[in-house]
Amino acid sequence: MTRDVFRLQKPKRYSVINGAFMLAVSTLIVKLIGMLYKIPLTNFIGAVGRGYFSTAYGVFSPVFSIATIGLPVAISRLVSQNMALGYYKQVQGILRVSVKCFLITGSIGSLVVLLVAKPYAHYIAQSPNAIYSIFMIAPSIFFCCIAAAFRGYYEGQSNMYPTAISQLIEAVCKMALGIGIAEIIMKTATSEFLQKGTVFGEFITDESELLIHIYPYTAAGAILGVTIGEMVATLYLIICQKIKGGSFTKQDLLLSPEPENDREIFKSLLRFALPVMIGGLTMNLVSIIDSSTIQNRLAYAINTDSELIRKLYNISYEIPTSDISAYLYGCYNSAMDFKNLIPTITGALGISALPALASAWKLKNQNRIENTVSMVTRLTVFIAMPAGFVLAVMARPILSLVYSQAQADIVNAATPVLQIYGVVMVLFSLSAPIISMLHAIGEMTMPIKSLIIGALFKITLNVIFVAQPKFNINGAIFGTITSTLIMVVLNFVHLLRKTKVKINFTMTFIKPFICSIACALSAYGSFSMLQTLIPHRLATVFSVTISIFIYIFVTFLVRGIYANDIKMFSFGEKIAKTLEKLRIVR
Repeated sequence: MTRDVFRLQKPKRYSVINGAFMLAVSTLIVKLIGMLYKIPLTNFIGAVGRGYFSTAYGVFSPVFSIATIGLPVAISRLVSQNMALGYYKQVQGILRVSVKCFLITGSIGSLVVLLVAKPYAHYIAQSPNAIYSIFMIAPSIFFCCIAAAFRGYYEGQSNMYPTAISQLIEAVCKMALGIGIAEIIMKTATSEFLQKGTVFGEFITDESELLIHIYPYTAAGAILGVTIGEMVATLYLIICQKIKGGSFTKQDLLLSPEPENDREIFKSLLRFALPVMIGGLTMNLVSIIDSSTIQNRLAYAINTDSELIRKLYNISYEIPTSDISAYLYGCYNSAMDFKNLIPTITGALGISALPALASAWKLKNQNRIENTVSMVTRLTVFIAMPAGFVLAVMARPILSLVYSQAQADIVNAATPVLQIYGVVMVLFSLSAPIISMLHAIGEMTMPIKSLIIGALFKITLNVIFVAQPKFNINGAIFGTITSTLIMVVLNFVHLLRKTKVKINFTMTFIKPFICSIACALSAYGSFSMLQTLIPHRLATVFSVTISIFIYIFVTFLVRGIYANDIKMFSFGEKIAKTLEKLRIVR
């Protein structure tokens, strides 16, 4: 039986919304767990320890991205195309070759992190005590790489459950073990100091400096929890594949054509992955330059006028001048936890859309192409715009909700950052889904071009603004927003031109904007009234909840959502019919 016969086979149906919904829900839970993990951890180790924690991730993220670069996208795209054509043995071959590739790149990646730990901590981040955290995160590169192969395999089959569940396992383990290990280290170090006057053998002359000497070790303990969590999640994915296999039966395999040899499969993966690799390498190079630029220019600003910066954030003199950079970087990343929450959730739409759009593009199904692009864009804006506006007007109450009164300095430093990022949240949220859709249709070079242009603006603005004491770490906002705007506009225009999709501007942007304004005003107004009647934390929770209901009500009032959007959920058919009868949706 030839492979051409299978081109006539009807492809399996993909559900973009159900897959995205599953990933979005799991991502939201993971992020909430992450807050439960990072927030008490930050309360526990302080902003300085959080700076060490963030520095370790500053090394991990680019190395991990380089180690996995391009291949997860190539795996998902190749798997989806072969599933659509019925080449199931080829799908199994893609997984086999992918795992072999990631065994190699994961091992190299972990080794690289170990080798660069000292120079990065001392000379780039200018935070020598972060070296212990970097050592602890190095092995997680290996496990993350193996997990990426299995996740790409399942995502290419539009089966988001293994990815979602593995993320939950990883997050729970990270929280429980990270906090647990950090607490054990804190108690051990404190006990040693009380008995011997030392912290892990280092003599401490001033008791007020005790925590400063313990923070590097507690941060490293928390990072160790991250690595163990990655290992457990990877084991789950391996076991899942051994037990369940893929989204096809043994009969499907028997009828499927024989696969290509491993060499040919690797060439196919490389052909798809190479442009993404170039883009990813560029992105990670930009990320490293961006991170080092921010931290070096921040150090320059502190050396220029440390007193002004202390006054701006009420930084205690217990924190030495040499640690102010780590302190501010930790505060900035506390705001990033909230800023990155919504884009991570909407990114699930892009992940879920990639295999569906890739198969539609392969089969030249224009109707399905248009539906997928329009729906992903519309739902991304529908989710991101109100969430961003609420973050903007409720930044201080939300940060105060999750940080204790003892960490008021973090709230003060992070509030203006979160307010500004909230206003333009829709930009950050659109970036990843648009790039995923470009990859799905084989457009790999445009994201690279837009990234380079955006990066030039970002780095230039970092150099100009972060070095000024009055802006300091907040100077990074200018470059981030400008670069993201450039990338989103260039990529989105190119996507619409290539797919020949016409976006309904009113339904996609105007109506969500109107509803989001109402949502934000209701949150701000209800908080203003409730904070005088009940505790601030309860007032924050109630206000955000009220704003959600107001957003849904106004959306239905202006008919800002399609019935088909609701019907695409497995549970949405009856709901959509009822709303159609009431003429609430169209």
